[in-house]
Amino acid sequence: MTHDTIAARSSGEVSRRLLVVCALITMCAGTGGAEPGTGQGRTRSADPSIVLDASATILIGAHDPRAPEAALDAARRLMALHKLHAASDVLLDFIGAGFVEREAQRLLIEVNCELGRRETAREKCHLLGTAYRLDGQGAVAEDVERLARIL
Repeated sequence: MTHDTIAARSSGEVSRRLLVVCALITMCAGTGGAEPGTGQGRTRSADPSIVLDASATILIGAHDPRAPEAALDAARRLMALHKLHAASDVLLDFIGAGFVEREAQRLLIEVNCELGRRETAREKCHLLGTAYRLDGQGAVAEDVERLARIL
């Protein structure tokens, strides 16, 4: 499979996800039908996890400069809501889209630990340690590698 084929497939997947996300935002953030006899619309509250995931996904897919902040914030909030799989999805989408933010890798390690995937977290620690070493941040790399030994 060529790089262009992979990029086209990835682009198609992002486009499809963006359409789904836009539909979810429209459904969740809109108003419901009118209350009988009042002429007023009934508002529906959106599930915060859907809104967080959707907002981050849109910014990631658009390679918007606000994507790093939105993705990390969404992941942290989803983790606080115990929506670990959703947090993992946001982080993986963010990393897979080519953003280089070491904090996303660190959060993904934390999510994997919470999900009981210690071996995966350990492997990610080793990879993140290597990345920090390549960035010239040996002290941070040692901290991450120490975490891998604890896991």
